[in-house]
Amino acid sequence: MGVLIVSIGSGATALYIIAAVYLIFLNPKMSFKTLLSEVIRLHKQLPILLLIPVFVITLFLFSVTRSNFNDLIGTLASHVQLLLITPMAIGITAISKIENSTDLFVKGLRTGILIILPVSIIQLVVLNLRPEGGSGNALVFAFVLALAGALSLMQDKDASKSPLWIVYGAAACAFFMVLISFSRAPIVISFIFLIFFVFYFAKKAINLKHYILGVLFSATLLLVSLFYISNTSLGKSYLEKRILAPIEDIINGEVKDSSFKIRLDLQITGFYAFIENPLTGYGLPNTVEAANAVSETVLARKTDYEFSHLHNDYLTYAVAGGAFTFLQFLLIIFSPILISRKVISKPASAHMLWFSLFISISFASIALTNVVLGHDIMSTFFSMCFVLILIDFIKRSKGFGLNK
Repeated sequence: MGVLIVSIGSGATALYIIAAVYLIFLNPKMSFKTLLSEVIRLHKQLPILLLIPVFVITLFLFSVTRSNFNDLIGTLASHVQLLLITPMAIGITAISKIENSTDLFVKGLRTGILIILPVSIIQLVVLNLRPEGGSGNALVFAFVLALAGALSLMQDKDASKSPLWIVYGAAACAFFMVLISFSRAPIVISFIFLIFFVFYFAKKAINLKHYILGVLFSATLLLVSLFYISNTSLGKSYLEKRILAPIEDIINGEVKDSSFKIRLDLQITGFYAFIENPLTGYGLPNTVEAANAVSETVLARKTDYEFSHLHNDYLTYAVAGGAFTFLQFLLIIFSPILISRKVISKPASAHMLWFSLFISISFASIALTNVVLGHDIMSTFFSMCFVLILIDFIKRSKGFGLNK
């Protein structure tokens, strides 16, 4: 799945759902009735998991009276991966003998990065396009690579480790592709991820010097390539328009960049739309319409934006379903940490706590500027990581049904 998320984008979501259906209904090691029983048992052990179906049902109900049938189906379809997390984790645990599925997932991410690297360079240099891999969206592609590049640095002491040149090389290639996407938020987040892993390696007492030298060496080689690409006609125009000009505007206290301006408008109008209806919201398909409706009062000018979200998932869900839905979203994003802490007393699980910390903090950061749970690729990435965390919990928790 790690390979697929990075390399084929939305296709990974389809395969994730197909795999989930197989594990739930056709699992050779567990009947559907047994799996359902184990889902109930796991929910009793981890009540926070109940938030996921409640969250999706709440979104649906708050949209019922305000949206057409197609929008309602879209609301459910865009969050279906979340509903499959718990049964998929149980199904994989029953059928798989792999001891460290997280390590396998990370290896898949590294492979996907190396597969998509030449495609990205061809898209920019040959086809004169912003690199978007197989995702169809340059910004989402950059966020996926920022996550994959950072996770590719993560290795479990108990797992069979990949050669360091593959680990550092994959991470450097991922961050390189983030840079040539010229997507500003993922670039900033990539540097935050690198800082996170300085603490990760220091905490695990792994050779921090080797980590820093490896990253610097890999980054130096790729920065030479970046310099060349940035001097191509398209690369140079993207660098000027999306990076250098906005920085100059910020220094001068101006907001000329249309992308910045649109996002700023949506943050302001979205917040005031939430204030006007903080209890039940307007329904997920109507969030931007609700923001547009208050624009003339708030901005003294009418906006007519046609996005599917407010470029801030916290605001999107607050406007969609009110304060209760916003709180559910927040708890779901940080629930991996709460789950991992349940087994932190076991030394072997310290790695999973770091993994959970990274997943929660990174998706919480991305949600500030982009859609996470409502976008198929981002939701699949989050859901798959959540599945891995639950698998670890199931294997390490004494007395759980599957381990009897």
